[in-house]
Amino acid sequence: MVFVEEYVRSGDHMEALKKAGYKDTYTLRNQTSKFRRECADEIKDELHINFVEIAPRELNILSDLAENAESESVLLGATLLSTAGHS
Repeated sequence: MVFVEEYVRSGDHMEALKKAGYKDTYTLRNQTSKFRRECADEIKDELHINFVEIAPRELNILSDLAENAESESVLLGATLLSTAGHS
């Protein structure tokens, strides 16, 4: 569903509805909460799929920065982010 994919990608419900083919009207603006509620399960599933696909790659980037960054602030930030939640 175009709305769900665009909403997950951008986080902008009005932009997602426009890309899904809806016209930007006052009525549509009032119905955005309804669209999100009706598509909540699909949105959750799409977020999960995106997270599963993106997380390993992002972790590799952070690990690389933590090991190879020249800037101390980048090195510290990447180290903190890559180890967040790990004890």
